Amino acid sequence: MAGQLAVTPLGETTATDLAAQVHDALRNVATAVRGAGGDVTDIARLTFYVAGWTTDMADALWEGTSRAQESDGFSAPLPPVTVIGVQTLWRPDLLVEIEATAVLD
Repeated sequence: MAGQLAVTPLGETTATDLAAQVHDALRNVATAVRGAGGDVTDIARLTFYVAGWTTDMADALWEGTSRAQESDGFSAPLPPVTVIGVQTLWRPDLLVEIEATAVLD
């Protein structure tokens, strides 16, 4: 799936902190993969693009993934995750964009 953000269907940002945006973006990943006929268990890898990434942001990132594991059925442990720091995303209020690769039968 192309990058998923912490936005509503109308494009409104759902949260201002990284943990909540990670959770909401993963919820959008789950919605997309289910819409394609799969489930989050079909996700083979995740790539997180984080605006202004520094290693001290890791706790918030993992808090958001933990929330998604609890509420949206993401596996524990997660599939392989790559975190890439970027200068900015397409709007300054967006902190993370998540790209997912799923294998559907």
